[in-house]
Amino acid sequence: MKWIAGAALAVLLCGAAACGSSDVKADTFKSALKDRTDLTNAEATCVVTKTFKVFDQSTINDLYTASDQKDLDAKDQQRFEAIVEGCVNQR
Repeated sequence: MKWIAGAALAVLLCGAAACGSSDVKADTFKSALKDRTDLTNAEATCVVTKTFKVFDQSTINDLYTASDQKDLDAKDQQRFEAIVEGCVNQR
């Protein structure tokens, strides 16, 4: 399951230039997950709901706009991966 979480984060990363600088909204975050991963609608909804509960807007923006995983705080990356794994494991 770890590879799924890492893959979800890797494909979510799109770089600030490509994504813009405004606050990312939940529906935009969810669309990116669904469009760029194999997550089901229910899994993507779970990830977005938990992500927006756990992280503040600034961190969510960082997760969405980072151009490389190295740009992210390691603890935030681990927490996001744990959210994805938890949502995928609910199957």
